[in-house]
Amino acid sequence: MSEIEKIISDLLPDKYQRRNYLEILCEIISHADSFGSEKWGLSVKRDRIRLKIGSLITTTIHEDSIWIALDKELLKDNTTEINNMLESDWDSGDWAEYSAVKTRNYFYRDISKEKWEKIKHLHFGTIEKASKKYVQLRTDSQKDTSFEMLNYLRENISPSLPFPEYKETEISGDSSFNSNGYWIFFCNPKYWQIDEFLETDEINSTWRITDWQSKHFQKGQLAVIRVGYDSRTKDELAGKDRLKAGIYGIVEIMSSAQPMPDSDGQFWINPEKYGEERLRVKIRYVKKLLDNPILLSDLKNLTDFQNEKPLLNGRQASSWSIEKDTFDKIIEIADSNIEIVSEATTSELNDFVDLQKLEAKYFNATPRVKEIVSRRIERGNISKAVKKANNYECQICKALGKNPHGFKKRNGEFYIETHHVIPVSELEQGSLGTLNLLTVCANHHRQLHYGNVKLNENNDKYFEFTIDNQKIRIDKMKNE
Repeated sequence: MSEIEKIISDLLPDKYQRRNYLEILCEIISHADSFGSEKWGLSVKRDRIRLKIGSLITTTIHEDSIWIALDKELLKDNTTEINNMLESDWDSGDWAEYSAVKTRNYFYRDISKEKWEKIKHLHFGTIEKASKKYVQLRTDSQKDTSFEMLNYLRENISPSLPFPEYKETEISGDSSFNSNGYWIFFCNPKYWQIDEFLETDEINSTWRITDWQSKHFQKGQLAVIRVGYDSRTKDELAGKDRLKAGIYGIVEIMSSAQPMPDSDGQFWINPEKYGEERLRVKIRYVKKLLDNPILLSDLKNLTDFQNEKPLLNGRQASSWSIEKDTFDKIIEIADSNIEIVSEATTSELNDFVDLQKLEAKYFNATPRVKEIVSRRIERGNISKAVKKANNYECQICKALGKNPHGFKKRNGEFYIETHHVIPVSELEQGSLGTLNLLTVCANHHRQLHYGNVKLNENNDKYFEFTIDNQKIRIDKMKNE
């Protein structure tokens, strides 16, 4: 039993009452949607299911009743029969009446629909007035909308039940947005069926971005594709498994934001409505993760991701920024680097050949993409081969006349790290090769990155550094 099913069962244990109340709720939702799909939302907690329009709570299912806001002006015109019918179940607490939209609020407890048919126009009057008063559902309430609950209602009660569609708005002065060249792209498979795209061999696509962020997009930036709750119906899934919430792709941004049509309109459920010309960027998939997505449920359990609210909880937007450190952690989890590296053997000749192929393939790549490649080399099979060839020694310690070995790991090998002398992001020929790799202890690795170290000479045979005011020479590995 899912969490949603358990909540419903606990609130409405009687099957007949459950069906009756949920059918009424679906009828109310459909009426609310007729005034605008951006105006309403349905939230769920253990003790209630609640419909809100704009800033107004209109309907709440409690354990033994449906709380409904009735139009106070229409109540004045009721017949004696209806007034008598409503006599005993008025809300007398803090929410007995509304003033923003004049209502008197009522607990509907009937297990049949007879009373509902006679009084629903009073509730629908409130819904209409609230819809006219509010432009859209409050932003904080949008985040609370339970698509799991809506999907349950659609699959079990009302197959044609509408879903809300919230408009993107810029929040003035939102300090949580920081443009730094790394992005989250939010994907709703209810509209664009990303699983069908990922099953193809295509790696080039476009992505609609949040309009007010357009000036921040540049060629060479990177993004993750995040899928939230998959609310597709059984018919829309057509036998496919429902996607779990997670990260399904790593992409490189290949253009600035420009008005353009979607290049993959065939994957929209309704291409006429959603595939029109909008602000988009061209993208290239560095890695598709359909078969092995990074699940949000797993990330929520990792300390490093606790503060990444847009990533974990989503936003009402097509795109949002993400911290570089967070992006790098995702890359590591996905192991989303280039397949040719992971296929490299530990033999010296094959390592060199594979590196030549890799360098040729990514010579014109952006600095950020080459950084991804370099990280894979520094901890992959090629790195292992270099460490073994150098006898797990720190080449700087050895050149300084110090003990070149660090501590021993559990497997008996000495701990050692690898370092690219020329940063691969500088795109120099040979920067990915073994001739550009040193084996160094953890201390000297940090010193090479952050300390006062000068590279004096870099030729085919050796490096010459000045480190701690002392010149040292380190011979390079041979490729053959």
